[in-house]
Amino acid sequence: MKLQNIKLSPKLIDLIAFLSGCMLVFAFSPFYLSPLAFISIAFLFLSWIKANPKRAAWRGFLYGMGSFGVGVSWVFISINTYGNTNIFVGGFITFAFIFALSLFPALAGFLSTRFFKEDLALRTAVIFPSVWVLIELLRGWAFTGFPWLLLGYTQTNTFIGGLAAIGGVYLVSLVTAFLSALVIVFIRYPSTKYRLLTIILATIILLCALLVYKKEWTQPLEEGAVGVTLVQGNVPQLLKWDPNEAQKILDTYYTLTQNNMSTLVFWPENAIPMFAQQIGPYMQAVEQLADRHHSAILIGMPYMDNNTKAYYNSATVLGYGHGQYLKHHLVPFGEYLPLQSLIGPVLQFMDIPMSNFSAGPLHQHLLNMDKIRVALSICYESAFPNQIREQSKHANLMAIISDDAWFGNSFGPWQHLQIAQMRAIENGRYVVQSTNDGITAIINDHGEVVKQIPQFKTMVLKGYVLFFEGSTPWQRYGVSPIIMLLFLMIFIAVLYKRPFTIQRKKH
Repeated sequence: MKLQNIKLSPKLIDLIAFLSGCMLVFAFSPFYLSPLAFISIAFLFLSWIKANPKRAAWRGFLYGMGSFGVGVSWVFISINTYGNTNIFVGGFITFAFIFALSLFPALAGFLSTRFFKEDLALRTAVIFPSVWVLIELLRGWAFTGFPWLLLGYTQTNTFIGGLAAIGGVYLVSLVTAFLSALVIVFIRYPSTKYRLLTIILATIILLCALLVYKKEWTQPLEEGAVGVTLVQGNVPQLLKWDPNEAQKILDTYYTLTQNNMSTLVFWPENAIPMFAQQIGPYMQAVEQLADRHHSAILIGMPYMDNNTKAYYNSATVLGYGHGQYLKHHLVPFGEYLPLQSLIGPVLQFMDIPMSNFSAGPLHQHLLNMDKIRVALSICYESAFPNQIREQSKHANLMAIISDDAWFGNSFGPWQHLQIAQMRAIENGRYVVQSTNDGITAIINDHGEVVKQIPQFKTMVLKGYVLFFEGSTPWQRYGVSPIIMLLFLMIFIAVLYKRPFTIQRKKH
């Protein structure tokens, strides 16, 4: 029986769209079942082929509810367990968040079927993948952005992921969606012309991906391998900001560092949960420890401006180096409150505690750690490809410090690690990721995890990194070529939709 002759009820197709979204999650870390990404997005595209715009939007929405409902379920842990909300408020906020994210694939379904109707094969192969990636770009920008679970991340550990050095994670998303669409066209439209064209296009794309896989876009410096220490304090989130635990936290980080010194030492985000002004003697002791060992120690801690009294999520370098970084891309409803005059009274009525950090400048000087230029991102910031690209252009090493304890024992920390791997591929540099309770890891310039330590343990990761210079195509040109390519694909599809239309014989 031919695929195009199979008849399924609309409600069954709706269910398949939802289950396909759930399936997508298993293509990401920690499962790394990358082939499922092709199957998942292919089922979604199949559900759109003969759907009207309203139905396609509904199926896109269901797909989003499946993928985000499973994939970012850790949001509930952050809100309910560590945000001091009850289960009903936490559940409502989590549902509202997933609902909002699901509107993006719904929009992709609507746009894909609303403005291009004549040629189903060409629409499947070109319009569906192009619009999908445009909507991913929109999701990474709108309302401060949430570029989590992008389709391209599913290929981080495959040779297709190497294309990120050319066009970032968005190019990998496009290739993944496009290859899936070509398979649909090959099976569904048994025309010699279409089948030959899909084979040629898929072969060219896969050969290009193989050719650039592990290509050395950047060059290591002459210093060779240098030792690093990543300290994982494993401080329980519910105790971290308890004044009675402060001295224990200070002693933990000092002792672990003193016993495991390296040239570069990294503490996680807000490792010290107090301002430097409050612990002057301790900061001096850490500085002296670094000086004695000719080391540079990066400490994550909040910072308060004495003049403005604004406070920041920050990191400071002590010892053989200098510099301070103030987190720029804050987490909405976690580190700051958007539309505070409108939403603030509602959250106050619901008794939801809120932080109110200030955002650091977009452009900041690189950190100097023993004369090595380090591009730092704090937690959520690592999910923003273009921001990290701008920071890492002139850096020799990339560092991410985070407190993934907010995610609990969920997919969140693993997805965060996969994001760090993609940033390494895009920018051709080693990445060190130091977290409070995992996953602490060293990642090489090809996105491979060189070394990591288990979650939920008070441990130190010691290893070696190489420093790099030079730039990848992604660093030089950014996302602009990808956007131009997407619009070019759509333009070509619109221009040639009539000549490529299959004329079906009437029986």
